[in-house]
Amino acid sequence: MRNGIVVCIGEGRYKNIGDYVQSVAAAQFSGQAPALVERERLSDYSGEPVKLVMNGWFMFHPEKFPPAAQIVPLFVSFHVRPKAEAAFFTPATTAYLKAHEPIGCRSRDMVEMLARHGICGEFSSCLTLTLGATFRHRSDAGRPVFVDPWFVRPSRKKGWWR
Repeated sequence: MRNGIVVCIGEGRYKNIGDYVQSVAAAQFSGQAPALVERERLSDYSGEPVKLVMNGWFMFHPEKFPPAAQIVPLFVSFHVRPKAEAAFFTPATTAYLKAHEPIGCRSRDMVEMLARHGICGEFSSCLTLTLGATFRHRSDAGRPVFVDPWFVRPSRKKGWWR
């Protein structure tokens, strides 16, 4: 069975480099050529069976959860955005998560959210904290630079908040 990682292409102007960094963190542990599974279409996945690290921030489209049957999940660093809680925790989603307990959670708040729905969660922290094992900064390499390719350049005409 192939290993996989969750990716998020983004929608329209909703793109986040944090989603990419979450995928990079999972990729460290997935081996060669992992299957890439779109986070916002997990229920639509129709590829070969895949063991999928379920880390990151879930989701703009909670109706696309639970994942397709071909996905064997490993829940670590899992997080549901608080505004999506009511829409996310349907009877089907709750049953799915209960079947895969304990759920590794990115924060203690997420453990509490799961508990409100009768699901056992454990604090696993954020998978991005493992990036130092693979990616290291050399102190002699000069100043670090952060580049966010999804940033829309603001203008006086549009304002900084758009």
